[in-house]
Amino acid sequence: MKNNFIITGMPRSGTKFLAHTMDRSNTFTVLHDYDLKKIPEIGKDEDGFYDYMNERLDKNNYGEISGWFRSSLNRFEVSKKGVILRHPIKNIISLYNMNGSAYSKMYVDGIERNMEKLDALAENPDIKVIKFQDITSDIDYLKDVLEYFGVTDVEITKSIINKKVNSRGNYFTYENFDKNIIKDLEKRCEWFIEKYDLIAK
Repeated sequence: MKNNFIITGMPRSGTKFLAHTMDRSNTFTVLHDYDLKKIPEIGKDEDGFYDYMNERLDKNNYGEISGWFRSSLNRFEVSKKGVILRHPIKNIISLYNMNGSAYSKMYVDGIERNMEKLDALAENPDIKVIKFQDITSDIDYLKDVLEYFGVTDVEITKSIINKKVNSRGNYFTYENFDKNIIKDLEKRCEWFIEKYDLIAK
């Protein structure tokens, strides 16, 4: 089997950061949210879409990372797979900061469904669990993640760890976000946060 992979997670969970870091490699090509116009085909001609995707993924030293694949990771034919986990409430706040309340409300309403999808992936022993809180703070952890997926020629530095790839003003933080939403989410997300020891980072 070729040395290829696919990684998923929630939007705003570090997918772009990880893809850009991996794509610093001189031997690997790693793409983030590539060719999104194909995504709607998941809900139409599923078999045709996955045939297209698996043909696209059929390359050596190649990877794709996208939040869009969290419902369908098992359909991709690659040598390695991964899922990024981020503290769900921090994930929601980041979505609000990036996209506004109208778009982000659907993630608040559907948080249980998304946690269940991520939990099912993380429970699979063939899928690498990657923690956002660690790839954005721990040089050795990030290096180990890259090496697991075969990317061994990227030097991980503090500047990479500290780089924000989606830089926008942080209008909301855990402290100043709507307290009613926070309280509701804390109850709904408690099991997931505790199970995976997620930090509000």
